[in-house]
Parts: sequence; structure tokens; C-alpha cells
Amino acid sequence: MRCLVCLLWCVLPLAVLGCAREAPNPLGAAAPLEKTEVALVPVMRQDLTANLELVGNFLPARRSVIVAEVDGVIETIPTPKVNPTVVEVEGIRETLPLDIGASVQKGDLLVQLDASDYELALEAERAKLAQAKADLAKLLSWKRPEEIALSKALYDEAQANFTRAESAFERSDRLLKTNATSTSEHEEKHANALKARALLAHAEANVAMAEAGPTAEEIAVAKAAVASAEAQVKQKQWRVDKTTITAPYGAVITDRYVDVGERVTALPRVEIMELMEVRFLVAEVGVPERFFGRLQLLDQAQVRVQGRSEPVPGLVVRINEKVDPGSRTFRVRIGIDNGDRQFHVGQFVRVLLNVASSPETLTIPLRAVTYSGGQPSVFVFADDKVSLRPIELGIETDDLVEVAAGLKEGDQVVVDDPAVLTDNMPVRVRGGTSVAQLPASQR
Repeated sequence: MRCLVCLLWCVLPLAVLGCAREAPNPLGAAAPLEKTEVALVPVMRQDLTANLELVGNFLPARRSVIVAEVDGVIETIPTPKVNPTVVEVEGIRETLPLDIGASVQKGDLLVQLDASDYELALEAERAKLAQAKADLAKLLSWKRPEEIALSKALYDEAQANFTRAESAFERSDRLLKTNATSTSEHEEKHANALKARALLAHAEANVAMAEAGPTAEEIAVAKAAVASAEAQVKQKQWRVDKTTITAPYGAVITDRYVDVGERVTALPRVEIMELMEVRFLVAEVGVPERFFGRLQLLDQAQVRVQGRSEPVPGLVVRINEKVDPGSRTFRVRIGIDNGDRQFHVGQFVRVLLNVASSPETLTIPLRAVTYSGGQPSVFVFADDKVSLRPIELGIETDDLVEVAAGLKEGDQVVVDDPAVLTDNMPVRVRGGTSVAQLPASQR
């Protein structure tokens, strides 16, 4: 029994010691963790172009609503000059007047109003003008020599009559003192003398006026009458001219609102027709305000139209300086040639605008960028670990972005989800190669 106890005391420490060697040490270091796998891509130089695709509609180069500038009844709406529309009903052949779809050239007649009342008023004003011009001519020519001679003869006659009347009055005055004549006869002789004096003064004034000619004031009044009459003739002529309504430019009629026999007025305005110039069309789109300054007049653009496989080349022809506060966009118009009339006003279009380009610039995939405190950064791989590096970005496309600062060509950046990475984190490259070295189908 004593020997068995001794044997146990000898064996037990050895067993315990052996177990201690095999069991893990709870206070020792833990087993190493598996490194995170990452995919890499090198920073590369390449041409980068940023395009912006927007939707809009075709608008006409010009649009006008034709109205009358004078009141009147529509007398005529002519037929189209080219290929007039002719209908025949029950043997009656009739040519249809201008209507939607008809093409007109600048100066073509659109509507003729009844001008008879305006023409009568014009003739009346022309007669007044002729009279005013005749009065002015007579005033400027003044008195002929024979008229002046007649005025002098009348003066001489008045002088003789005055002398006789004055002598008769003086004789009557002497006779009255001796009571050789009556008071009534004496007063009559006095009145005759006064009348003769007045006639003499009038004749003298006529001679003076005939020799002096018209005054400047008289000539000015006569000229003003002529100018007023001329203005009235021009006004009446303008009204006659405005009864003929013509096309202001080459266009297509897109609406007609009146017909022959209807009365139109200038106020309130009555719309007659709508014209659109469609030889050129413009696609209007709303561009986000962040692209202000990146577009210039005559920049090239591509316009895609429903039903046409190939895009249509266009040019930026208008840039609005105003930003819409609601949509935060500014309007841009892109013009296209529509001489063959393939496209139509109101069509839905997609416009591709080149808003930026950088040749041979440093680029990385857009998905490699992460943001820390609003600062763009990337994880750069070196020495079996990744480090977070802030960068500056330039233009971007759907999948690439320009690196303006912070990286150099050949740097390896992580394109995996950056949320699982931290600065100075050990990693291993997935498959031992970078994304740039993989086939395109496996990237």
C-alpha cells in the first residue's frame, strides 16, 4: 500500500506536466487572423471626356403669331403657290386656301383685308395735301408785277378822292362861318373827308404789302399746313398697306384661326395664323448649374431623335445666363439643320453634351474613391498593407474619375468596398494580381 501511494506521487506530476504542455495558454497571444483580400488597379494615364446626357424637345428657330394691325373684314386668303390643294365635290372644283402644313416664302400674301374705306380716306387726305401745297406756292410766288401796279393805281385814286373830299370839307367850313351852308351839309362833307382818308390809308398799306411780300410767319403757317397734310396722307397710306398681310420670313403655317368673311380687329387682338421656321430646329435642355462655364457657344453636341438610329450633329447656339431657382438648371439650346424636314417641332430628343475633357490625365475607377469628412480619398497598396491617402478629383465619367493631385502614375489603389478597410491595414492581393492585369470579363 505504501509503495502504491509513492508510485502515484511520482506519476501524477508527470501527467500534469504533460497536459500543461498540450493545453493552450489562456494568457498567451491569439492565433493570427486571416488577411482581407483586396483587388487593385494601377493609376493610369488616358484621355478622359465627360459627357452629359439630357432630354428635351425640338423648338422652331422662329415662331410668329400673325395678327391684323388694322380692323377689317377678310377679303382673300390665297392658295399656296406650290402644289395647291384642290378638292372636287359634285362636279364643283375648288382650290383650298393657305392652311396648316403649307409653306410660304418671305413676302408671300397671307391675308387680304377689305381696304375700300381706307382707300377713300386716303384720297380725301391727298386732296387736302394738294390744296395746302397750292396755298403755299401762291404765298411764295406772292404778287405779280401787274398786281403791284394795280395796287399803286388804287392808291393814286384814293389819294385823289381824299384831296377832293378834304377840299370840299374846308370850303364847307368857311361857308358855315358865314351861314352860307347848313350844319348837316357841313357834317356830311366832314364824314366824306374822314372816309377818304381811311381808304387812302388802306390803299397805301396794300401797296406796302405788295412790295414787301409775305412775312416769315405767314410762310411758316403755310408750310406747317403742308406738313400736316403730308402726315395725314402717310397715316392713311399706312392703313391701306396694313390691309395686305404678308409672311415676315420663309416658314410653315402650323395653325389658321380665321376664314374669309370674318372681321378681325387690332384691339382686342385677333390671331389669324401661326408660322414657324423649321429649316433649323433647336433642342432645348436644362443643364445642371454645376456645369455653368463648361459650355460655350458653338460647342458641338449630339442629338438623338426617336426613330433614328444615328445621332444628329448639332451646335450650342444659345446659353441662358439665368439659373432656374426651382430646378437649379439653366437652359441651353442646340441647333440642328432640318433642311430636309425630317424632324418636327415638339419631338422628344436626347442631347449629349461634352462638358469637360482632359487628354493624357491620371485616372482611377470611380468606385475606388471614398470620402472621409467630405474629403475624397483612396486606399493605396504598398508593402502588403493599404494606407488612406487624400486626393483631389477632376472631371468624371460614368465609371472613371480624373485625379488632379495626390497620386502618381503606377500607384496601386483598392477598388473593393473601402468600408471594410482601415488605414495601415495589412491585406493580401486577391489572386496575387491587380484588376488591371485581369481579363476585362473578370474585372
